[in-house]
Amino acid sequence: MVSIGQTPAAAPCAVPARRRVFRAEDIPREWTKQLLSERLQQSFSGHDFQVDSLCRYHIRPLSTALITFNSTVPEGLTTLNNGSDREIELDIGGCQIIFCHCLGLTTLFEPSEGESLKAEYILLYKSSVT
Repeated sequence: MVSIGQTPAAAPCAVPARRRVFRAEDIPREWTKQLLSERLQQSFSGHDFQVDSLCRYHIRPLSTALITFNSTVPEGLTTLNNGSDREIELDIGGCQIIFCHCLGLTTLFEPSEGESLKAEYILLYKSSVT
């Protein structure tokens, strides 16, 4: 166990390759997770990736996905640095898909057919009163 302020001892195991998660937007609503994977494989042949989630927007005919690259990032995405707010538009399967780094807040839940849309939130407030 390491206390705050202490430096942990070097771990004896190898450090895994860095994984990079990207958010892909403006995916056609009719695409499934499988179809998106197939189209990405055609565009990013030779790269190890997985489609982690695919969620449809409720107010637009589009979807959003989280895609994790477990190996090197494709050349078209290398200009996106961690924390970058840049976006890159790439042709994937004949559609213009927007890629950006996943900065945290992403739609990950899609209600079942007939289930109403719900939003949960937490408000954190810091008072300056001492």
